[in-house]
Amino acid sequence: MIEERTTFTVDGFEVAAVITLPEGEQVMPCPAVFTAPGFAGVKEMLIPDYSADLAAGGVASLAFDYPGFGASAGDVRQHIDLPQQLRSFHAALDALARDPRIDSERIAVWGTSMSGGHAIAVAAADPRVKAVA
Repeated sequence: MIEERTTFTVDGFEVAAVITLPEGEQVMPCPAVFTAPGFAGVKEMLIPDYSADLAAGGVASLAFDYPGFGASAGDVRQHIDLPQQLRSFHAALDALARDPRIDSERIAVWGTSMSGGHAIAVAAADPRVKAVA
C-alpha cells in the first residue's frame, strides 16, 4: 500500500488528508472510498486500519481531518460545525473525482459515529457517490 499526505481547501482552510492507494499500476484507476472521523476525532483514529484493508483489496481511500481538527488549519480549534463538516465531505469527493488514479465512476463514502450521518447526507445529495456505508 502507498500512503500520501495531501490537502484540499474548505472555506479557505487547508484540510489535511491521507490518500491510501493499492500497490501496482495495474489497478489504476481504482475505486475509492472517502471518510472522516466521528464526533471530535482525527483521521489517525481507527481509519488507518480500514484504509490498509481496503488497499489490500484494490480500493483506494481518502481520510481527512475537519477544519479546526488534527492537522487541518482552522481559526477555531475543536469546534464542531456540522455544515462545514458536510462541505468538507463534498470537497473530499471533489478531490477524489479529480485524481486520475481514481475511477470517478466507482467512489463510495463511509463513516462511523457522526461521520456516518455525514456519509448518508453526502450520498443522498451527490450522484457521484455510488455506495454508502
